[in-house]
Amino acid sequence: MTLSADAGETLGIVGPNGSGKSTFLNAINRLVPSTGRIKVNSVETEDMPFRSSGVRFGRTFQTPQIHPDLTCLENVALGSPNRFGTGLLGAWAGFGSARKAERKRLQLAEEYLELAKVPPAVFHQLSGEQPLSVARGIEMARALAREPHIILLDEPAAGLNDDETAELAEVIRNIRSESRCTIVIEHKIDFIDHVSDKVVVFESGQVAAMGPPGEIWTDPRVIEAYLGVAHAED
Repeated sequence: MTLSADAGETLGIVGPNGSGKSTFLNAINRLVPSTGRIKVNSVETEDMPFRSSGVRFGRTFQTPQIHPDLTCLENVALGSPNRFGTGLLGAWAGFGSARKAERKRLQLAEEYLELAKVPPAVFHQLSGEQPLSVARGIEMARALAREPHIILLDEPAAGLNDDETAELAEVIRNIRSESRCTIVIEHKIDFIDHVSDKVVVFESGQVAAMGPPGEIWTDPRVIEAYLGVAHAED
């Protein structure tokens, strides 16, 4: 299959369970080995030294991956690509500069939490004590703190009620940037239609269809593969 997303674009991916959606994100993020070719900014990811490639990914997971014994703010600060003064030697050698860098990381973490609509009252509370909606906001803020070129969101609305889902859709629209693309996997069709510029339907690890939100659902291949086919009675 061939699939592409441009900077400034939000790509929505839908499909039945087991159709390869999360595996696709894991392959982009190099969490699993893959065949075929994956290019970022025209460079194949296999040719990139992972840490020195200059390409940063922000990622959320179906089950939020946060550190429960750290505060919400500390969790987000961990995502910062600025690692100055975070090691023992670096902190000792540049004590004043290290403290300044840490204050900057925490300041930006607050801004990203606000962007992700996490209530300020919980910024300094342990993340493990927060409800699912806040945990998802923390993970979103940490992904943004990476200053990523690509944001990968794996079912970010799973487990959220209607109001929380609508708020998340607003967050995803607000983080749109011409300097990065966003790829979203989700089962909630209305949500995908609201946040996406283009929707891709997966089936058995292949692209079954691709097109603008709304229009994609009239494609006969999508009706058969994803929505099911209604058979008239004789």
